Amino acid sequence: MTQETILSPPGSAVTVRKRDRRLNARVKLRIPVKFMTASDVEGHGMTVNLSTSGVHFQTETRLRHGDQLVCYFKHLGRFGGQIARVSGDNVAFAFAVSDAKRDRMADQLTWLINKDRLGLEEERLAERVAASGDLTVTCKDGRTLSCNVMDMSLTGVAVKTKDERPLIGETVTCGIRKGTVARWLDGGFAVEFTL
Repeated sequence: MTQETILSPPGSAVTVRKRDRRLNARVKLRIPVKFMTASDVEGHGMTVNLSTSGVHFQTETRLRHGDQLVCYFKHLGRFGGQIARVSGDNVAFAFAVSDAKRDRMADQLTWLINKDRLGLEEERLAERVAASGDLTVTCKDGRTLSCNVMDMSLTGVAVKTKDERPLIGETVTCGIRKGTVARWLDGGFAVEFTL
């Protein structure tokens, strides 16, 4: 754990130190975040710092302590959890994730921090292939969406649609494959298949 120096009163011979009680180290990283509350309020913002247990981000959307959110972070994916603190446009959000997802996130954060400095390439679970063709996507509520495939892999598909996009985190069926909407794209969305 890191220690933070607390400035002492003028003339004091004592420097007070306070321990940072966070469980996981935070890294300063500015990436876009999109989110949706349990009451379907959508918003966006920018991260200030992240760890594998939570994030500090800034947004103009008014949020409240205790709100449940589903957040999508560019390069990191989708995370659910609860707002721990709000101060003006600053939000502290605690992730509700499994240990396995926390480990994957640690790897992704390490890659993001080092990718430019070390010239690293993006790692994917499966190689994406540019593709085209029509695809019918069925939403949880029974709606069917007419989509065009942009690219696909063994683990997911990215599609364009003129229909209303399903919510991030919603379960959908793409043809005969079930999956979860992982993120929204410009004019479409990406689905991570259920393996």
